[in-house]
This record gives sequence, structure tokens and C-alpha cells, in this order.
Amino acid sequence: MIVSMKKIHVIIQKKDELSAMEELRRFGAVHVDHQDELKNREIFELREDITIYNRVLHILKSTKGSSAQKQSENLEARASLILDRLAKSDELKETMAARANLIKQWDSWGDFDPADIEYLKEKGVYIYLCEIPHNDKNQIVNGAVLHVISETKKSKLCVLISREKIDLPWEVLKPPAVRLKEMFVLQDKEKEELMNLEQKLRENSRYIEHFENALMDAQEKLNFSEVVSGLRKENQLVVLKGFCPKEQCEELKNYTKDNQWGVLIENLSEEDVPPTLLKNPKWLDPIKPVFSMINVMPGYKEFDISLFFLLFFSLFVGMLVGDAGYGVVIAFGAAIVHFKMAKKIKSSTIFHLVYLLCGCTVLWGILTGVYFGQQWLPKNIQPALPWLADIKNLQMLCFLIGAIHLSIAHIWRGINKLPSLAILSDVGWLMLVWVMYCLANMLVLGNPLLPIAKYLLMAGISFVVLFSKPNTNPLKAIGPGLGDLLLNIINTFTDVVSYIRLYAVGLATVAVADAANSMGIFGALPLHALNIVLAAMAILVHGLRLNVLEFSGHLGMEWAGIKYNPFKKIKET
Repeated sequence: MIVSMKKIHVIIQKKDELSAMEELRRFGAVHVDHQDELKNREIFELREDITIYNRVLHILKSTKGSSAQKQSENLEARASLILDRLAKSDELKETMAARANLIKQWDSWGDFDPADIEYLKEKGVYIYLCEIPHNDKNQIVNGAVLHVISETKKSKLCVLISREKIDLPWEVLKPPAVRLKEMFVLQDKEKEELMNLEQKLRENSRYIEHFENALMDAQEKLNFSEVVSGLRKENQLVVLKGFCPKEQCEELKNYTKDNQWGVLIENLSEEDVPPTLLKNPKWLDPIKPVFSMINVMPGYKEFDISLFFLLFFSLFVGMLVGDAGYGVVIAFGAAIVHFKMAKKIKSSTIFHLVYLLCGCTVLWGILTGVYFGQQWLPKNIQPALPWLADIKNLQMLCFLIGAIHLSIAHIWRGINKLPSLAILSDVGWLMLVWVMYCLANMLVLGNPLLPIAKYLLMAGISFVVLFSKPNTNPLKAIGPGLGDLLLNIINTFTDVVSYIRLYAVGLATVAVADAANSMGIFGALPLHALNIVLAAMAILVHGLRLNVLEFSGHLGMEWAGIKYNPFKKIKET
């Protein structure tokens, strides 16, 4: 659920602002709403330090160097040295890549000194390096000597020697700056220099913990400095504005009283934009990594869809992957990683999510009889639920899941509108969702249209038109209601039909698995691995979309929330 918030104002004497902010940070429950521009030199420098530390940590963690940690005497100088070495390393890689292309281009010409060509030119002998197509019929100039160096499938690499300047009908290549032999020497030299730089970067991985601590310290200082800078100044007083969870407001009141501050606690107004704090039972925690990954947060006045997101996302994953064998393999791989990282990770929630999704995948695979594909299985291995073996039944199930999913959205949104008559517009949309389900079955599957559909259609349209914007004058309600109907009725049909992607993607996964099984063991293993990767991508594209767009769209959600970020210590001392 979304935790209720109160708007708070803490009033402090200006002379006590720093000590008061330290105390408020210890309290650790106020989400600060800055009232002044966060502009001063200290904030700028701290943000710059944080950027540098983050970049350095990204570099060091990618080097896989020594795990033994130590402190650096001068962290700023070391950070600068690491970044300089990285810049030099990148420059060397770029130079070597360009030279490698030159070597590839001139290797067929053999080793020659470009300076000799310039010397001969001064003596009246002109050397032209040409690439002449095999089918070229141009005549060679009289008095010129043509020597073929080598040949490719399409052309001949030739040296043309003349006592006079001549215009040739072929493209004349400009000689390289240095000879081929020198290119190889430079390449070897820079390769050794690059290896030394990378080794020095690996050696600096022993300072990762020191940089991590410095990063946290800089973030602590930045947070504090931003809060102080964002205070509203009123003569000899300063005012901090923010939001506090309702359940902690009494504690805040006592805390401010003990510290002799003034405090004003108010209900939220329509203009306020409070942060969102989600608080759910422990068993709903597996959905948290999904929200973090896609970086979404419901608005304070929106809905916490964690429960339905987890339930339907698990179902969608099971249907999209749909292979019991794949589910077991992924779960086993996750368990190995979980076991190896058990002492290093702070939370195992992500692994619990993976186990849940794999369990759903295995269950769906058993129900549909899919184990690393289907065609290779003996005839005695059949789906546990034979009804799902019929493609038409499976497609109808997808439409049914879609109708149920979207119905939950409209029921929930309608209840939230009580006691307003606007709830009847959602009753209308609920009817229209099931009309669209009947239409999908008729148009896609060829089933007859249920007689009740036309009555639901008429009632649904009436409710939407009359109650989308309730008005004591029904004629004034028709315009807005009709506009809402026209804008969304086609979308409702396409949303219901879009759930067929669960069948289509699941079918594709099985088809690729069957194709892999026909390729022998050396072809099957990489193709099965690729299929698992593609299934994971399908989850990100389709499994998330049905929750974040279709379901949330029918709820009227915009995902415009601000995450609750209380002013508190990042690192406990």
C-alpha cells in the first residue's frame, strides 16, 4: 500500500540551522522539499567529486584485480591518476585500431619506405601506387613501367614508374606515413604499453573500498549541504518544508519539542506533490527488483499495484517461456550464483523472484507438456492439462486472461471513485471489456458472438457517455462522455487482443527449442542458450508491458511518483 503522508514545516533559529539539520538527519524520516535554489560552490564541488568517484569505481570494478584492500594516502590524486591512465589506455586502443586498419590495407603491398618515393620524385622519377580492376581496359601510358605487386579477386595492386608526371585513369593511393615494418614495431610497443597501463589499473582495485567510503561520505555531505541550501530564510529564522509518514508525525512532534524547534503538521493540499512510500507484506518483496529495474514509481494519489503486478507477471512469465526444462535450468543456475554470493549480497530478493518465476515456468511447461521442446518427447509424455494442447483453447485463454486483468483495473478504479456517480463510467468500461472479449473470440477464433454482448455494449456505452463526467444536466455530460468513449473504445479492443502475445511468444519459444533439438548436440546447446536469452527479452518486452501499459492504462496510472527519500545518514557510524 501507499503510506499516507503529512506536510510538515520545521522552524529553527538561523544560528542553530547546522546543528538542527544534524539532529533532523538522526531522526531520519523527513523527505525534504527544497524551497530555494541549490546553488553554491560546495554543492558543485561535491557533485563533481561524486561523478569522479562513480567513474573510478566503474573502472576498478571492471578490472577484476586484487581483492585485498588498503587505504590510499591521497585519494584525489589517485583518482586523477586512474582517470589519466584510462584516458591514455583509450587513446592507445584507438591509435592501435587505426594502425591495425592501415596494416591490413598495406600488408599486400609489402614493406617499403615512403620516404624513398619522395626522394625519387625529387630526382625526376615518379612512383604511382594503383589498384587496377581486373576488367579494366585502360591503356598504360607509353614510357611508363607497370609492376604488379599482388592480386586480389577483384583487382591488381600495381606500382607504376614514370619519368614524367602523368594523369592516370585509376585511383592513386597516397603512401602511408611510415613503412610497414615500423607499423608493426609501433604496434608491439604500444601493445606492451597498454598491457602495463591495464596492469596498473588492476593494481588500483585494492582501493575500491576506500573509494566506496569516499563516495558515501561525499553523498552524505552533498545531501546535508543541499538541505541547508534549500532552507527558506526568514530574518533570524529558517524553515524546512517536507513530508513525513503519518504514522511518524507524533514522534516528529515530540522530537521537535525536545529540541525546542517549532513544527507545523498539515494535511496535504491539491497543490502538494508528496513522495511515494510503498509498504507491503514481506511476501510481496519479490516484485521490488522489477520496479527498481524499470525505474517506475506510482504517484502518491495513484495505486499500488504490487499484488496484481506480481500475480499476473508470474503468470505471464510462465506462459512466455513455457518450457519446464528451461525453468529448471535457470533455477539451477540462479541457485549456484545465490550460493556463491550468499555472504556478499545484502538481499536475496532478486533470487526469490527468479525462483518464483522459474516455478511458474515449470508449472506451465508441465501443464502444456513442454520439456526442452515438444516434438522430441515420447508419446507417453502428454500435457498434464490436455485442454491446453488445443491452439484455439490457448488463444481463448489469453483473451480471457486479458479481460480479467483489465476488469480488475476498472473495478479497482471504480471503487476508488466512490461515492461519486463517476463509478458508473467504470461499470460501463467493465461491460465494454467483456464485449471486446466476445468480439475477439468471434473475429480471431471464429466463435459465434454471445447474445449478451449486444446488451452489454448498449449498457456500457450508455454508462460511459452519461457518467464519465457526471453532471446534474445529462445533456452536459454527453459531450465529455462521448469524447472519452471515442478515444478509448478501439484501444480497449486492441488491449484485449494484445494478450494473444502470450500464446504467440510461447509458441515461438517451443518452435525454436524443437529446431535446436534437430541440430545435434553441438548445434542444440548454443541454440537452446540463445532461446533462453530471447525468452528473457520477451519477458522484458511483453510481460512488463501488459502490466505497465495495458493494466495501468485502464487504471488511469501515469507512474509519475517521486520516491520517498528521507533525510538520513547513508552510512551508519
